[in-house]
Amino acid sequence: MTSIRSFARLGIFSALITASAMPSLAGHALFSKHGCAPAPSSCDRGGAMFTSGCGGAMPTDLNVLLTEELIALREQVQSLQQAQAANEKALAEQEQLVSKQAEESENRLKQFKAQMAATEKAEKQAEAAQQSAKEAEAKVQQLTEQLAKTKDALATQRKKATANAQAAKKQRERADKLAKRTEQLEASLNEAESKLAEKAGDDPSPSDTPTPVTDKAASTEPKRDEET
Repeated sequence: MTSIRSFARLGIFSALITASAMPSLAGHALFSKHGCAPAPSSCDRGGAMFTSGCGGAMPTDLNVLLTEELIALREQVQSLQQAQAANEKALAEQEQLVSKQAEESENRLKQFKAQMAATEKAEKQAEAAQQSAKEAEAKVQQLTEQLAKTKDALATQRKKATANAQAAKKQRERADKLAKRTEQLEASLNEAESKLAEKAGDDPSPSDTPTPVTDKAASTEPKRDEET
């Protein structure tokens, strides 16, 4: 039986070749599940002859095997076609999924790049803010030093002004004392001159009259005041 099936497979290939060479036989009963094939006489290489015919005759075992094998092959082809269609569908779905994943990956990459750019911008702004803070701190330090120097200069000027005011006050006090002393000396001098004039009027010949000691003392009194 095994040899018959092997021979049947060889016959299937012969039938397929014959069907491809003779398209008019494509609808023949050999290519359907029921019926019989045209029965031309043929022989194989071993010289064995086989025939099959219609007209109500029962098909031979070889024709039955050929028909079964052909049907099995058709079913296999159909299964393969269905599997290929399923594979193509799965492949298309897989391609769509891959395309979607690639698009999502590209979008994530764009978002990541945007985040990186924003982070770099924020870092630059932070660095600029730190630099501005350092410059402001240096400016404040400089102004603080200038203010301290200005305060020191004002304190020095205030001390000098106070010293000058004190010196001017002392000078005014000395000037006031000198003015008072001058007034006193002038008063003493005027008084002495008045006394001398009175004495000169009372004595007609002052050359013959000796000069009193009191007049001499009075004439020399302003000098003592001036010396003191």
